[in-house]
Amino acid sequence: MRQFTTDQGLEKPHILDMLQELDSLYYECPLAAYEQTLQVVAAQVEHHFPGCTIAHAEIYTAGATREKLGSMRHVLLPVERMKAQ
Repeated sequence: MRQFTTDQGLEKPHILDMLQELDSLYYECPLAAYEQTLQVVAAQVEHHFPGCTIAHAEIYTAGATREKLGSMRHVLLPVERMKAQ
């Protein structure tokens, strides 16, 4: 897994890179390796994006047609919206 660092003179995490890496690991690595990486990335997401978590979601297009794209992806999800529903 790539190292993602904080603001103190270093690079901020690239959320898209982290999510894409999880997508790859989900299908290509043993479950234990995926889970370990997920925990590390989830902690970084909670630190840099308070109130958000990572979800593994089936992807549809937005809008009236809502066409299924036939894939699962890791996405950033606001936790407050989940609690309100």
